[in-house]
Amino acid sequence: MRKIQTAAAVAIAAGFLLAGVGTGVCFAELGSMEYAGHTKLYEEEMTTGTFSFELPDTGDKKILLDHFWWGGIEQEQEIDNALPEGQVVYEVTYNQKLFEPKISYQDFGSEAPFAGELRLRLVRKESDMEGVFAAKDRILSDLRQGKMGSYEISYVDRVVIKASQETFSKKLLEQRDWELE
Repeated sequence: MRKIQTAAAVAIAAGFLLAGVGTGVCFAELGSMEYAGHTKLYEEEMTTGTFSFELPDTGDKKILLDHFWWGGIEQEQEIDNALPEGQVVYEVTYNQKLFEPKISYQDFGSEAPFAGELRLRLVRKESDMEGVFAAKDRILSDLRQGKMGSYEISYVDRVVIKASQETFSKKLLEQRDWELE
């Protein structure tokens, strides 16, 4: 019985010793690494597309303009009086490999205080697995070079909504403006 206890104590002590050595090696490796900076994956796949939508006649009711937020990108509004009244143009810089932008309009019906809602949606073309493997390849490549960084998949860089002054003032209402009322 005494031999088993001694063998167990030796095994536990050896385990602690090996764990300590492994931890020391891990900290030494981590301490020797450099920061590689912020890396955007799929940045070469970014393209700017223009998508137009003709607003329906809603009488006196305004249309809610959905507040697009994707990864911290705020939508911008730009007055373009060259556009005819009732036409809204979305200018979107997006990842063409992963998404296809679509503009959708939802009619709220005659009883609602607003006519409907205009939204920009990103329809996914591929699964996230390709992005995960692209990130994995980049992370392993950087680790082999003794570097570690921050990695982000580029989805959308910019959203600009263009319409005439007449359209913005008479037909459109930003959703966040409505929520404050």
